[in-house]
Amino acid sequence: MARGRKPLLAELHAHTTWSDGVLTPAELVDLYGRAGFDVLAITDHVVRSEVACHVRAETYRDYLEQIDSEAERARVHYGMVVVPGLELTVENADPRRAGHAVAVGLREFVSVDAGARPQGDSARSLNIQDVPDSTIRPGMKMSFVERRIRRIVNARSVTLGLAVTFIGLALVGGVIIRFVDKENFPSVGLGIWWALQTVTTVGYGDVVPTSVAGRTIGGLEMVIGIAFISFVTAGVTSALVQRANQAAQEADIAKQEEAEQRILDELGRTNQALADLGRRLETIDSKLAG
Repeated sequence: MARGRKPLLAELHAHTTWSDGVLTPAELVDLYGRAGFDVLAITDHVVRSEVACHVRAETYRDYLEQIDSEAERARVHYGMVVVPGLELTVENADPRRAGHAVAVGLREFVSVDAGARPQGDSARSLNIQDVPDSTIRPGMKMSFVERRIRRIVNARSVTLGLAVTFIGLALVGGVIIRFVDKENFPSVGLGIWWALQTVTTVGYGDVVPTSVAGRTIGGLEMVIGIAFISFVTAGVTSALVQRANQAAQEADIAKQEEAEQRILDELGRTNQALADLGRRLETIDSKLAG
């Protein structure tokens, strides 16, 4: 923490009577304001439309207006910042199809009727920035190597992406060796040719550095090249396997949802047929009684 700054006391996930809370927005603001909080995010539930107690599309404007009104009062009376948000909630017996996501700062309604995955996509598309975090070092920014892995995986051709990475390392090494060992590498092209051999561990031996500085650069090129390429190749392979597994899981979920929908449709038709049969029986009974 920078010198002279104090930490903020913040609550970024609080519910009110708009969903399953017991306090109104005004009562919640007073509770946290009197407790000395600096920031309060009111994030009531959004659930599927058939559930009654939650924020709905038709009531979202009223929800925002009430929070905005309380935000102004909180600023004046307590010096506290109040921001609106939602807890996007999808309950399902299958944990792969369930999810909870707290979205702070939403100014537009996000429905969860389509399931857990679309709710996150909708929220991100509104006003949540996708900040790349490291998957290897949680809580830290993505490194250059990890960003390179992501670019290669997302490229149209993985092979082309890896090849470009090799060539990039060779270009850097070739330029450096040209200026470090001018006697053995009179041109940048020759330096790149040597660097490409070194990075790919081919090593024809037709041109080699003889100076101490040149050999140092050569050693670094070999070590960095092997480590970098090995890590990138392993990372790309792992990412592709994970993508394939995720695609297979999504396909399975889609098939399950399709099968469930067919069952529900059949049950609906069965219920309708039973209702029609009941009305016919009532008609017959009334005729027999008459």
